[in-house]
Amino acid sequence: MYLNDEDIEKLNNELELSCITNLLLEIIKNNHEDMIYDINFIFLDKALDIKTHKKIFVELLGEYQKEFISKGIIPSIEDIHEKLIKIISINDSFLEGISYLNKDKYNIDFTRKFLTKIREKNEEFTFLTKMKI
Repeated sequence: MYLNDEDIEKLNNELELSCITNLLLEIIKNNHEDMIYDINFIFLDKALDIKTHKKIFVELLGEYQKEFISKGIIPSIEDIHEKLIKIISINDSFLEGISYLNKDKYNIDFTRKFLTKIREKNEEFTFLTKMKI
């Protein structure tokens, strides 16, 4: 395979960006655990396809919102966590692309941070303001 100067420059830029990203993540991981949750949220949000995104925001959270409005029922964090894991289907192939995210990190604390971020961004899920996250 022949690589021209433009291809080589592009590969070098991608490698440099990857090295900087990994270094930044190591610094953050070693110094600021909460930032890891923020980064995981961003990666997870970007990695979700439209179908999965719809299942989380329309079907799961939307149904909880309807139940909250009609019956005043506030779901438990454990219930949301269990259903969220099933929807997202965290598996080893997904985790390979995100070296610092592992199954131990995707625990109930991550779900709490995930819901906190959603609460900050989406005011229509009013049941989240009543939950003890």
